[in-house]
Amino acid sequence: MTATGLGRRREVNHPSGLGDAVPVSYTAIRLGAEGPLLAVGRDLRSVDAQRDTEQAYWKARQADSRYHPLFQVATDAMLLVDGQTGRIVDAPHCG
Repeated sequence: MTATGLGRRREVNHPSGLGDAVPVSYTAIRLGAEGPLLAVGRDLRSVDAQRDTEQAYWKARQADSRYHPLFQVATDAMLLVDGQTGRIVDAPHCG
């Protein structure tokens, strides 16, 4: 606990009934000079979802800038395929 009455942030994974853990970030706050502690938690699942969305966006931007010159000069149909999964990643309009 610091002089401000705030403790360091801690992250705890709480097991859920569905088998997944729920990540929660806690901060302890002292209520008054000699008062009790209040632990305030924040569900981090939305933070993880936001981070995943941003990573997917930047990955798509990088792929677009990497292959853009090829797409501009290609006259035949093209497919970008993920080598690990075999799934089609993109089917750009060429020509």
